Amino acid sequence: MKNWHKTEGWLDPPGATWIESEQAWNFVLYSRDATRVVLLLFSKDDDAYPIYEHEFDHFLNKSGPVWHCRIPHDRAPHAVYYAYQVDGPPATEQRFHRFDPDKILLDPYAKAVHFPKIFDRESAMKPGSNAGKAPLGVLDADGLISIPKFKAHQLTRFTGAVKNQFGCVPGLLKTEFHVKMPNAYDFSKMLVALNLLLKPRLYIMDGIW
Repeated sequence: MKNWHKTEGWLDPPGATWIESEQAWNFVLYSRDATRVVLLLFSKDDDAYPIYEHEFDHFLNKSGPVWHCRIPHDRAPHAVYYAYQVDGPPATEQRFHRFDPDKILLDPYAKAVHFPKIFDRESAMKPGSNAGKAPLGVLDADGLISIPKFKAHQLTRFTGAVKNQFGCVPGLLKTEFHVKMPNAYDFSKMLVALNLLLKPRLYIMDGIW
């Protein structure tokens, strides 16, 4: 049982992680209230219909509020994009829920995002499926291109090529980072470390001097 994570996945880090030694992908999604999670893998040629689906098992693929699975590459060798379908309880006076099992959901920890040709934000708010119109996470990419905007910033004085990568930090974690690093020096050190991790290949800055 000590190697269960090699078949059922490990609960860290969040998002999709390639395990070179196992030739497999490890997928991690946080959802405290979800009752059903399905992983969808898509090919490069079709971003509407998945080539592989994996429904998470409550007992094998869930640790507390974290859902996880390990998918060997040979199960879907042509997979390039991924997303989820998630279901859960209806909204109540105590809990605000908006689960819709028909919707294709982007992983908030996706390292890169693919927008289909007929991407439609409005389709996420309408009844029914948004397949083919929803953004998808990218499993692998040749490199990261950063397109920052040169502008003033209250903490760091200005926003440029280095700070632009802070946009890769998902959701409320940005607020958490600001709380933990309230001064410009510590915050800037974190930005440098983030850039060393992401290693953008090209910066194209939009700005007027």
